[in-house]
Amino acid sequence: MVQSCLNNGVKHSTFYFWLSANHDDLKERYEGAKLSHAENLSHQLDELILSPLSDEEKEHPIAFKRRELYVKKKQWELEKRHRHLYGNHMTVEKKHTINLAPILKRLNDKQAQREAMRVIEATEKPLELTKLSKSDNLQ
Repeated sequence: MVQSCLNNGVKHSTFYFWLSANHDDLKERYEGAKLSHAENLSHQLDELILSPLSDEEKEHPIAFKRRELYVKKKQWELEKRHRHLYGNHMTVEKKHTINLAPILKRLNDKQAQREAMRVIEATEKPLELTKLSKSDNLQ
């Protein structure tokens, strides 16, 4: 993109200003160009991966490694520039569920115990102590 701006004599900051202002529907055209570029990169990768190895790659493992590195570079570029299409997507769902049945049963049991032990009616009476004589004590 920067090279294209330089070739046409436009500063890249001016291009981004036009893009933010959506000058002449530039935003839609730019999104279309980015999508086209992604499809082109993907197509190039497919061709390179499916093409047979050259004689040089068969004879020299370094040439094969260079090809492998080029594929990884283009994959990284696709993932970086077009995450929504080619990025590594991972969704994590976490559900916080608690089984409340044992807790509710325990609460109900405690409530039943409290109700069973509840004093229905109480009156205070002074304790009557009678004096015992020595003769009553011996019996």
